Amino acid sequence: MAIVAAAANRGGAHVAALRLHRGLREAGCNSTYVAGLVEADLPEVGAASSRWQAFAWKARSRIGRSVVKWRDPHSEGMQSVNLLPSGLPGRLNRGRFDVVHLHWINNELLSIGEIGRIRAPMVWTLHDMWAFCGSEHYLADPDAYLGPPGTSPSAGPSSLARWTWDRKRRAWAGISPILVAPSRWLGDLASRSRLLGHLRVEIIPYGLDLAMFRPAGFPEARTPALRRVVFGAAGGGSDRRKGFDLFAEAFRRLVASNPNERIELTVYGEPDLPEFGVLPESVRVRNAGLIRTDAAMADVLREADVFVAPSRLDNLPNTVMEATSCGVPTVAFRIGGMPDMIDHQETGYLADPFDVDDLARGIGWVLADDGRLAALKTAARRKAEAEFGSRLQAERMLQVYENAVATAG
Repeated sequence: MAIVAAAANRGGAHVAALRLHRGLREAGCNSTYVAGLVEADLPEVGAASSRWQAFAWKARSRIGRSVVKWRDPHSEGMQSVNLLPSGLPGRLNRGRFDVVHLHWINNELLSIGEIGRIRAPMVWTLHDMWAFCGSEHYLADPDAYLGPPGTSPSAGPSSLARWTWDRKRRAWAGISPILVAPSRWLGDLASRSRLLGHLRVEIIPYGLDLAMFRPAGFPEARTPALRRVVFGAAGGGSDRRKGFDLFAEAFRRLVASNPNERIELTVYGEPDLPEFGVLPESVRVRNAGLIRTDAAMADVLREADVFVAPSRLDNLPNTVMEATSCGVPTVAFRIGGMPDMIDHQETGYLADPFDVDDLARGIGWVLADDGRLAALKTAARRKAEAEFGSRLQAERMLQVYENAVATAG
C-alpha cells in the first residue's frame, strides 16, 4: 500500500503520516511512503517524482498560492485550490498498490481532478476540513458546507471557495474512499457534509511511539516549588488558530494572581520568542526554538508539569498526544478534538472557549497541588497507553485497508 502526502516530517499532518507508515512497517505491512518534499535524513521516504518533477511541484505550489491571493486577496487562514496536474496518479496506478492512502496532499501535490483518477481502493485521512469544504482548511463556522449529500453549499463561501467546491463535486463523483478522521469532531463534520456525507467514516486517532514519548519517572526529581509550563506549536506565535494571544493573556493573569510562585515557561515552535510583556522576576521564560526530532521533543516535555494548547480550532494535535504520552497533563479549550485527548480534571483541564480566565484557572488548578499533579500525570500516561500507541493505530488501519479492498472488489 502507498501513503501519499505533500511532505514527510514538516507539520503535524506529515508527522502523523510518517508515524503511521513506520507503525505499519513494524506490523509487517509493506508500506510505501510517497512525498513531494523529502528530507535528506528520511531514507525510507520515496520522492513523488524525479528531480525535475520535484522542481515542477515547487513551481505548482507557488502558482497555487498565487491563485489564492489573486482570487481572494483578503482571505484569512490557509486555502488550497489544488488546480494543476502533477502526473502522480499515473505512477500510483502503475505501481498496482493494493490501497492508496491519502493524507495532506495540498500545496498542489495532487490536483482535485487527479484525486478522482486514482484507480486503487482509497483511504483518506482528514487532517483538517479541506476535503469537505471549498478552498478553506479550517472554518470556525462550516455550516455552509453541511447538509444533505448532493446538495450545493448555502450562501456564505467566497467565490474562490465555491469554485473549488464545485470542482471537487464534479471530479469526485465516481470515487468512494473510506474516510479516516482522527477526532470525533472532524468525523462528525465530514459525515454531515454535502460533499462527503455519503461516504463511510472511521474514527482512528493518531499513534506514536510510546517508548520514545514516555515519562521521566514518578516522582520526578525537580526543584521544589518550581512549576514548569510548556507551550508549543509550529508557527504558534503567529498562527491565530493556535491561540498564542489567548495563552499569553491567561499566563499573565496566572502570574498576577500568584506573584510569588516560581514558574518556568518553555516555548517552542518558532526561532524567536513571542512577546509576553513584563513579567515578575520569579518567572523565567526560555525559548526552545524549533524542535526537529522526537527525542528532543520528548526531553522538553518530560520536564513539564503542564502543557497548554489554547487552539481556537484544532483536530487532534500531535503536541497534546506527545505531552499526554510523557505523562504531562494538558490544559486546552473544549473545542475540536481536544475532548478526545483530555479527560476533564482527570488527565488535564478543558476550559470554556475562549475564556482566558478559565484557561488561567485550569493551569493554576493543575499546578496547585502536588498530589493531584502526580495523579493527573499517571492518568495521562495510562490514557496514552490505552488509546494512542502506534501499534494500536496500525491494527485499526489495517482493518480499514482490508475493508477498502473488499468493498472495491
